[in-house]
Amino acid sequence: MTRKETWKDVVGSDGDYQVSDIGRVRSFKIDKINGKIRKINISALGYAKVGIRINNKRKFLSVHKLMQDSFILGVGDIDHINGNRCDNRLKNLRVCTSRENSQNLNRHRMGRLVGATLWKRNGRWRSQIKLNNTKVHLGIFDTEVEAHNAYKIALYNFNENGVLPTHKSSSRYLGISFTKRNKKWKARFKFNGEWLYLGYFETEELAHEAYLKFEGSIHTGESF
Repeated sequence: MTRKETWKDVVGSDGDYQVSDIGRVRSFKIDKINGKIRKINISALGYAKVGIRINNKRKFLSVHKLMQDSFILGVGDIDHINGNRCDNRLKNLRVCTSRENSQNLNRHRMGRLVGATLWKRNGRWRSQIKLNNTKVHLGIFDTEVEAHNAYKIALYNFNENGVLPTHKSSSRYLGISFTKRNKKWKARFKFNGEWLYLGYFETEELAHEAYLKFEGSIHTGESF
């Protein structure tokens, strides 16, 4: 027996559009009885989007966002459980936090550990975490597991005690450290096994900008 498709009015459309529990969208602007199925477009990021007109304004909206509102899934990010951003069946959607959503990315589902990034230049693993909209560098480690463990410890301490991690260099940025002697921020870059001194700066952000600029020059072959 074929399961009946469930339809809900798109919030704010005054009944002109509906979205179903399998991710289809239909319009009643022309076909007032059965509705006309709208074409689904795939965005550059792989999400299903549909064009609808609300309050005489044409908008391209994510299907999963329409379903979140119409099926009252709750407030938060919408995660596609199986990792397929085009699969907008209701049973494949869940409300979660931004962190939970990012942890279900394909690279993590394929075995890559959260919080660990391979640093191709030296073959080591960088650990970092984003807390309170601030990305914190946790250190460089020999293995992916060590980098992942540093991430887990930082997340646990933040969730349990509200403690933001601080890298041993006293900066949240890689290659940056605070020098008490002159009360300035020092920027260094490790290249071919040697630390290159980039200068002292008044603020942590300026030192970080110098680090990024030099890193970019290495990749592009430009002189710093």
